[in-house]
Amino acid sequence: MGPAPRTVALALPLTLVLTLALSSSGEQLACEGVGQGECQVEFLQVASTVRSRRVPSGVQRTWGRSFLSADPAASADYFIRYAGATRMSLPDCSPAERAAVKLNFAGGGALPQMLIFVKDPLAYVGTWNVTETMLEAAALIQSTFGPGTPLWTPWWDNHDAYAGIDLINLTAALEDKVPMLVYVDSSVKGANLLRTYIPGTLFTTDSWFGASTASLATMQELDQLWLEDCPEKCREGGDLPFSRLGWSKSTYMAAAPQTAANFMVDILDAEQMDSDFPWPPQEGCTAALWVEFPDIDFQVHFVFSQEYQTDGFSIEEQLEEMDGSEALKSGLFHASMYNSLVLVVDSLDKYVLRLQAKSLPYMLVQISSAEYALFMIIPKNAITVQLRSAHVSVEAPISATMCTLDYGGVTK
Repeated sequence: MGPAPRTVALALPLTLVLTLALSSSGEQLACEGVGQGECQVEFLQVASTVRSRRVPSGVQRTWGRSFLSADPAASADYFIRYAGATRMSLPDCSPAERAAVKLNFAGGGALPQMLIFVKDPLAYVGTWNVTETMLEAAALIQSTFGPGTPLWTPWWDNHDAYAGIDLINLTAALEDKVPMLVYVDSSVKGANLLRTYIPGTLFTTDSWFGASTASLATMQELDQLWLEDCPEKCREGGDLPFSRLGWSKSTYMAAAPQTAANFMVDILDAEQMDSDFPWPPQEGCTAALWVEFPDIDFQVHFVFSQEYQTDGFSIEEQLEEMDGSEALKSGLFHASMYNSLVLVVDSLDKYVLRLQAKSLPYMLVQISSAEYALFMIIPKNAITVQLRSAHVSVEAPISATMCTLDYGGVTK
């Protein structure tokens, strides 16, 4: 957790005050001297009122994400070769290795996405065997390619999704014999889902293609090489849930989706939305919870693919092993935190206060003279969210330079 906050005169919005008051500790205080049943009814009524009076989240826009990578250059080259990404320059940060690319999505006003790949030998890892995890994840993902192979591994759940654009150059991918996972998408009539693995990372990509974006010959070749049965168990949904073009959502392998969804709602002002998957989890089914940021039309999904925990793989055990929460409490930057979703916000103040109110660890870093980054980890899920802003006033950030976090003016 960051240092003790400076004394600052604040005029907090009523909704923030109520939100903090309605935390677990706030509920206990509100219940003093009141019958338990009566208090619960009153608490739910007030909470409902707060939620119904939604205010803008403060998230101004998506920016991109950073990845822990065993080979940053290879990860970046993958997007340059197959997704038409543009290489971006970053300052030298030896002994760490970094590479950056930008995905530009033509038409429709889609925002670009920045992708930063980092290999940092000085990052804290604790007992987590990073190399072993990278190799095992890659092997599990690659074992699912092609007909007759296992349908899925929970590692596939770590992916960004791209809607309304042709992310992967199918001609180049087929020419290079890039392994792919292709299956019919029940939520989009006449379209297939195309999933690929990002080399050197723990993440994959997710995009759509169909007759409107690929030739008949290309579709037939993809089907012959990579078509598989749909791995999505118990999904009940209709239309494609994305109206945003380009980078439309981020999805995560989650051990505790409800905890993750609650975190996004309570800390970041996201809103929980209807998911196509059952909740609570049902035996033999994929379970998932979805949230969205309505102001920027961006979704985040948390998936518990319990039915694909094969070959001794456990989602809970894996995420516990790579969780950086304890390191963060000691002010250490854990290697797993390089896997972060990067959002730009108007100010970091309310997020710092909410994390403090819930006694959640965080790291507030000054990146440059005009930019700050706030790192937080979603409990029980080893998922890192990184907020960038040009403003913070409720706490002094760490002033020590961390060059691996310098991306060059995110908030501009």
